[in-house]
Amino acid sequence: MSHRRSSAASTLSDGRFASKERSEGKLDVRPLCFCGISARARFSKTSLNPGRRFWSCSQYSAATRDKACSFFEWIDPPSQQQEDDETNSVLCQLKTMKKKLRIMEERQNKTDELFLKQSYMEEKLKLYEEKLKSTEKMLKAMDEKLKRLKLVMLGSWVLFCSCIYLCLSGVERESM
Repeated sequence: MSHRRSSAASTLSDGRFASKERSEGKLDVRPLCFCGISARARFSKTSLNPGRRFWSCSQYSAATRDKACSFFEWIDPPSQQQEDDETNSVLCQLKTMKKKLRIMEERQNKTDELFLKQSYMEEKLKLYEEKLKSTEKMLKAMDEKLKRLKLVMLGSWVLFCSCIYLCLSGVERESM
């Protein structure tokens, strides 16, 4: 987390004043940390603030981290390069987020489109199922009619054959 101080005088939380000179990078006035001890000037070793000076509690060290207070104040203002890097980083993150948002919106549009297609297909399926049931009923009725016609045809053939038999058998009796 980056802490920045303006070059104008500001009041610290316990009522002490930060001098304008200290904010501009001068070391002639040491601030008091929250422990009431003069703060110690240190150099940042981070990649974001390499070599940048800051004030911290004099009791702070890696071994006594829990015994020291959390006082921290930059001595040097941030470098222009650092501000440019931060701006570029934020712009890059914004660009990435816009791209992700666009992708998510496209996916949502595709999902909505697929949902509409699915609804349309489900309605179409219902219509085809109803048409199938109707066609099956018609087919069953036609099968019944066909069975009746076959019986009528069979009966008519039996009657026809019987008539021919009777006619032929009657002709043979007369000729005898």
